[in-house]
Amino acid sequence: MDRDEYIFLAHRDHLSNTTAYKRLTPEEKTNRILQVMNSIDTFCDVWENKRWLPENEVMFIKQNTSTNPSWFYLLAKIHKTPLKTRPIISYSGSTCYGLAKWLDVELQKMLPFLPYIATSSREIVSELKELELPDSARLITMDATAMYTNIHLEHAKEELSKFLLEDELGTSVATFAGICPAMLIHALEIVMTNNIFAFGDTFWLQQTGTAMGTPPAPPWATIYFCIHEHRIINKFPELHYYRRYIDDGFGIWIPQDDTPNIRLDEFKMTMASYGIDHPFFARTGLQPLQWEFSSLDTSAIFLDLNISIKNGKIATTIYEKDLNLYLYIPPHSCHSKGVLKGLISGMVYRAKCLCTDTIDIVPFLVKCHQRLLDRGYQDEDIRPLFKEAISTYFGPNQLDISTTETVEKTRPIFLHVNVNPADPPSSYFQELFSQELATQNTDPEETPSDDKSEYSVTCDRMTVCYHGAKNLKSILSPRKGRFGKNFSVASSLAKLEETANL
Repeated sequence: MDRDEYIFLAHRDHLSNTTAYKRLTPEEKTNRILQVMNSIDTFCDVWENKRWLPENEVMFIKQNTSTNPSWFYLLAKIHKTPLKTRPIISYSGSTCYGLAKWLDVELQKMLPFLPYIATSSREIVSELKELELPDSARLITMDATAMYTNIHLEHAKEELSKFLLEDELGTSVATFAGICPAMLIHALEIVMTNNIFAFGDTFWLQQTGTAMGTPPAPPWATIYFCIHEHRIINKFPELHYYRRYIDDGFGIWIPQDDTPNIRLDEFKMTMASYGIDHPFFARTGLQPLQWEFSSLDTSAIFLDLNISIKNGKIATTIYEKDLNLYLYIPPHSCHSKGVLKGLISGMVYRAKCLCTDTIDIVPFLVKCHQRLLDRGYQDEDIRPLFKEAISTYFGPNQLDISTTETVEKTRPIFLHVNVNPADPPSSYFQELFSQELATQNTDPEETPSDDKSEYSVTCDRMTVCYHGAKNLKSILSPRKGRFGKNFSVASSLAKLEETANL
């Protein structure tokens, strides 16, 4: 699409919604950002004085607070007819970035203690393959409608506060996660109500819903609806199994009587009733979060899994979207050689974990091999890597990785370097580190001795982190200034609004 159409779609699909977005003048933008920075300083001072916020976390938040807005751009949903767009906020380096990153970490602490949350496809497969199901069992999936847009802070923060302070599960979650509910709510109010972004030379404030692009948005959305699930799922014994990943849900429905449709309709209505009696929705006329449900069936797609019921057992294979272009890093790209090995190893490991029937594994790996050939790799380069990975995961002992996984205590250090094809491989640097610098200490909990040299470091493992050079996209279409210095988005929007008023 050309530039004029891009701006037209941004206005038509998103920015013309005055309920969701408010246009700010440059002066209003500057004043608002200064107010937000003062609010962040107050947050840090208050909770540091109450000894809930350590000094290093205060330093991180303040170092990552700036006067910059975030940046708005569009992604085209090319599979939609007529063409629709997805709004994206590039949040890194913006005013609330430090506080938002801190908030993300705090919310993530709660997730391991909450029910019904899908953490990975591998976990889903591990749980499903143990189930024994009757002939009447059926699969169902659900998808939230514009989840972030329809999670409103006024309702959500009250629900979270009640959950963490009054609910038995919630209080235990707060205790085990080591979080302060009041501090959490304070941070949420700052981050979620101050999403200020730039679109070209115009400035905007998001007024409703969850702040787009913010680091805590995924765990925040997950926790918000988990509170509702905690109250309602047990009321439906027909729901033999239920998991949700942000806005996608999956369940196994086993009818308990002769009226399965009535009970299923009750479940759907209950899912969509979260907060329906709350004064916020009555006052604003907005609707609670809505869900779209699939019909009951013996097969379903959830995450990257194709799930089906066969002879009373669950079978899973890997699901891949038709529009996936498989644009793997090409062989001439300036990347570490270990990237290709890791990519192929990941393909093989994924097949082992997600395919319950080994007959589905070989066809998947054959497709992966062909896709790499299509990207320009040579068979003599990638075939040995496939063989090595297959030997690792499907060796003579048929190792079950899921039951033999161990977690080693290590003290890692990270070496950040720019990629240069002429450099030695990462294994060379790691070997040097082990020989010359690493502390040879058998117990990571103990303080290392100083018997090696004054240059010893208290680490026993080094990870080499490669940083790639800028690609053509980052040069030709940067996050900032992609419209050009002399182009005015404000003028284009004014013409669109003038045309709309005729």
